[in-house]
This record gives sequence, C-alpha cells and structure tokens, in this order.
Amino acid sequence: IKEWRDRFGAFPKAVENVVTLAQIKLAAAIQEISRVETREDKLVLTRRGDFILVGGKFPRLFAPEIEKRLQEILGLLGKL
Repeated sequence: IKEWRDRFGAFPKAVENVVTLAQIKLAAAIQEISRVETREDKLVLTRRGDFILVGGKFPRLFAPEIEKRLQEILGLLGKL
C-alpha cells in the first residue's frame, strides 16, 4: 500500500474503505471468523456457527463515520 501511495498519491476515501475492508476480511479469515456484520452499534462475529461474545456481549462500536467504524472493527479483530 505504501508503494501505491508513493506512486499515485493519497487515495480517495472510497479506496481507503475498500483497502480497510480487505484487511478486515483477512483478519477475520486468519481467526477463522466466517461472518462479520454490524447490527446498529454492535459488532456481530460468527465462528463455526457460534457468536463470538466479549464479556458475554457483542462488542460495541462507537464511531459514527464509516471510515472510523471500519478502523474500529479492524482494531477489535486484532484484540481477539
């Protein structure tokens, strides 16, 4: 990605979102998470047909903007 930025400059927000989404998919696949979705302000993760809960609850999302929300999801996946 760094090489792309060096060559083409800053990415538009839509491209940044697609790159972050690909990172989320990769992080989920590494952890064998088959489904990543949001329901209102909750992150719903599924592994082998079971929900992944943190402290008995779905992780909560706080960021209102999509760009920040995607980064928040990526960060939460990194903590599992």
